[in-house]
Amino acid sequence: MKKIIFIVIIFAVLILNSSIVQAITSTPTPSDSPTPTITTFIDKLKQIEILKEKIATKVAEIRQTEKSGLNGTIKSVADTSITLTTKSTDQVISYSEDTIFFKMTDGVKSEPLDYKQAKKLKSGDQLAILGYFDSSHSTFSAKYVYMTVTPLHLIGKIADMDKTNYTITVNEPKGNTLVDIETYTKIYSFTKKAGLVKSGFSKLKENDVVHIFATTNPKEETRASASKIVSLAFGEMVSTPSATPMVKIKDASPSAASKNK
Repeated sequence: MKKIIFIVIIFAVLILNSSIVQAITSTPTPSDSPTPTITTFIDKLKQIEILKEKIATKVAEIRQTEKSGLNGTIKSVADTSITLTTKSTDQVISYSEDTIFFKMTDGVKSEPLDYKQAKKLKSGDQLAILGYFDSSHSTFSAKYVYMTVTPLHLIGKIADMDKTNYTITVNEPKGNTLVDIETYTKIYSFTKKAGLVKSGFSKLKENDVVHIFATTNPKEETRASASKIVSLAFGEMVSTPSATPMVKIKDASPSAASKNK
């Protein structure tokens, strides 16, 4: 689209320069009249505007017809293009400064990101793309790119809480992970009595067992941002069958036997 508009502008400038040069170099004679020259010039400008409108309309029609969406796995990444492996074929995707990127985490769309995000793409990443094909259908120009972020699953116990910076430290068998509570983080609690209930950061406690859906922090391997947290008080994880033998032992105690006598 930019190329077409650029060509039209160049075309208009050439015509304008030609008209101005002709007006300057022509020697006026008594029979010359300035009115026809001005009228001709205005007519040419009108023709250019009409031509621009026709071209813009045609391009819009073509783009509307060729508009499409693709999704798949990145096969390779170049400076201004991506090769995407779809269900049917490998498709070359071009992007530019006009391309808008989004991150999709657990079904939640991020704020718009600029095209520099493409530098972070790598082979194996999942993408959903909206855009349009060129006339030959060989290249797909991306308008919107949705980067699907595979959530990180953490299951462990809250070892520490920072209520000032809204972070929790989760202890797992493999080590500790610092988890950031974001504005979009959804927190729930689960109990046997109430089931799954909406909760909040203030209700989390140390030693709570948590299942966290998160995304890794690109700058820190042991840090993540939570999209969803399900907490379960540590005591809820303790099995209760031992309660029965405890009662039997109590009934069989010497004090109980003396009372029965």
